Amino acid sequence: MKDRVFINSKEVPAAIGAYSQAVKCGDIVWLSGQIPLDPTSMTVVGDNVSEQGVRAQVNQVFTNLKNLLLTRKGERFEQPNFGTDLLNALFEPNTSELKTFIEETITTAVAFWLPYIEIVDLDIATQEDDPLLIHKIQIKITFSVTGTGSEQVITIFAGEDGIVTIE
Repeated sequence: MKDRVFINSKEVPAAIGAYSQAVKCGDIVWLSGQIPLDPTSMTVVGDNVSEQGVRAQVNQVFTNLKNLLLTRKGERFEQPNFGTDLLNALFEPNTSELKTFIEETITTAVAFWLPYIEIVDLDIATQEDDPLLIHKIQIKITFSVTGTGSEQVITIFAGEDGIVTIE
């Protein structure tokens, strides 16, 4: 039997029962179910009935996604694989390989850490695409949250000066 690795993160709600957030065995990872808990207060955010409840859940997902995207892998002591290598890409040449790297780091991290988010569209623009993006990258992620039927957009602007803004 292959070694099992129990995966737990402080960035998502803790397991309430006698189970792990995820377990990796060989090349397979089993994830526990996801519910809209605020990892700080451990309370359910919103509801699935009212518009305000769904909006609260989507806002929590937006916060979780921003946290994932702006955390460098290796930054979290107990979760060295949490995050993306997106901030490392800021100082790389704007090439088609960079776009591929950014797309892969985002989609892989979201699929693993935030499986309740479905990326609908991922648009990466550099100076090659828009001459106004001198030494900058624009990443537009359109996503939906399982069970809400709602699509949201998060836009990231990153520059060689190390400044990252999210809208």
